[in-house]
Amino acid sequence: HALELLEGGDPEAGEYRLRVLCSKGTYIRTLCHDLGQALGCGAALAGLRRTQAAGFGLDRAVRLEDVLAAANRDVNADYENWSNFLESQVEFSWK
Repeated sequence: HALELLEGGDPEAGEYRLRVLCSKGTYIRTLCHDLGQALGCGAALAGLRRTQAAGFGLDRAVRLEDVLAAANRDVNADYENWSNFLESQVEFSWK
């Protein structure tokens, strides 16, 4: 587990950006609340960006625009066509 204070945010307004490395089951909103309690000022989560989950990272993500473009190319796409499209975009790995 790790917690890192990032550049950005607006410290004058009490806004900070954090990077959290955690295991599954970690409640980030609760972590934010608990940090605020520990600092004596309260805290709330304004945004959350998940960069990795279940072994998949952003480097292997498929953009929604690409999926929608593929759907527009073949309105009558069946499951097999979609499965082939996804497999061509992402190398699946099971751990």
